[in-house]
Amino acid sequence: MSPSHPHITAAILAGGRSTRMGSPKHLLQLPDGRTLIRAVADTLLQVTSNLVILSNAVALENAPHIPDIHQGLGPLSGIHALLITNHSHEYLICPCDTPFITADLLRLLLTPTPSLVSVFSFGADSDPEPLPMRISSSAIPCVTQTIHSADHSLRALLQRLSPHRVPLSADSRPFLANINTPSDFRASFP
Repeated sequence: MSPSHPHITAAILAGGRSTRMGSPKHLLQLPDGRTLIRAVADTLLQVTSNLVILSNAVALENAPHIPDIHQGLGPLSGIHALLITNHSHEYLICPCDTPFITADLLRLLLTPTPSLVSVFSFGADSDPEPLPMRISSSAIPCVTQTIHSADHSLRALLQRLSPHRVPLSADSRPFLANINTPSDFRASFP
């Protein structure tokens, strides 16, 4: 099946230090033999054929890598480096540690909207989920402002951008689960 959104560039955030895991989590091997990052890449490639990795080190062979420009600012730095590359006008960003995400869920983020960013939400009263996200290159000024502010979090960026919220039911929550610790990994893959 060919990707449904060839104009979108998908990006995997893989630049974290994995301190809670104790080793590079993107390299964890799943029961099917793939690494965590390969599983996420395979899902994203069902949505678009354009894939880049946001990391200062090689995290996935045979994929273009975009290093951080501003070191030590977490995912925001990777997103900033991505947006200023001009690979696309629209980007789909997913962390490397979400092996249960599905292409169908990711496609929901790509529904056209005038907002510069789309994220998932589990109810009107809950905070939006910062990742995965769809973001427009037109958000560069807000990303830059957030980089130069005291709060470099994705939540701070989302407050500036007023994202389009894609509602999900609670039974979709497991598909967005992150694998952050050895116990998360053991519980997810017994």
